Amino acid sequence: MNRFNWTYLADFGKKHHVGLMHGAESGHLLIYCDSKIILIDFKVLDDKTYTFFIDDQLCEIAIERKNGQFYYGFEINKKADTPRNRLRKKIEKRHLKQSLLFLASIILIISTFTYFMVNKGQETSVADYHQSILRNNGKEGEARIMKVSSSEITYFYIVNGQSYSAETKSKDPSIVVLENGMPMEEGDEFVVTYATNNPNLNKIDYNRPTKKQINRYRERAINQHLSLNPQTDSIRAICLVDLAYETKGVQGLADIYFQKADPKENPRNNKNTYGRLVRDVPFQNKISERCWN
Repeated sequence: MNRFNWTYLADFGKKHHVGLMHGAESGHLLIYCDSKIILIDFKVLDDKTYTFFIDDQLCEIAIERKNGQFYYGFEINKKADTPRNRLRKKIEKRHLKQSLLFLASIILIISTFTYFMVNKGQETSVADYHQSILRNNGKEGEARIMKVSSSEITYFYIVNGQSYSAETKSKDPSIVVLENGMPMEEGDEFVVTYATNNPNLNKIDYNRPTKKQINRYRERAINQHLSLNPQTDSIRAICLVDLAYETKGVQGLADIYFQKADPKENPRNNKNTYGRLVRDVPFQNKISERCWN
């Protein structure tokens, strides 16, 4: 029995799990999406393509037989005449116009920069000019992380119902640890500032997690503490984590999260910083008053 699985990332980061089961000898085929069976076929022993919709996205699973072996592929059909593809073409045209406008703005920025450098001798950079635009004509929103890798971080944000994406270079470790001490994961949310007249011009602030993200950090710290201290009940773990946040903010949550880490591996949050946190006399008094009764 051949089994294959794919993950389709829909709008706003929603994941759908698509899979198939195919009997190589009988040819019996079953295709499912998430927990729902969407197609059953029998005696599929030659090349064949199946189409189906996930939301309004037309999807295809292709089966190809070569030298007695079956090969399977899953992809989105972006050429068929569907409402989604017609909308996609309109968006692509709009993005092309936006890209041309953005290119024109870059040319204008470079021209302005050159003018100031030559005629006024000011040491101004394009990055500084962008910062000035965001500072004077910027608006804040929420950005969600789509991908975290050893080389880059990809995120998206919504402006007036339209999605924009951007990326920043990440540090070398595969799990990026931010200045607040917590590791970054896909789905995390941070404040992004974008230019109101050109949302493609933006800057994400990884030091400003959203309120929802603070709650995610809290849940991770609680789960990590319970995992590392199985003798502790959940109520006391929650109390300890909340006190750590009240005392040191997100850094306190990071001390809980990395309480077993070696200082050489994580100089900022580790077993030593965790020890200093929980052994602090005022902190112990709060634990006695609020957690152990």
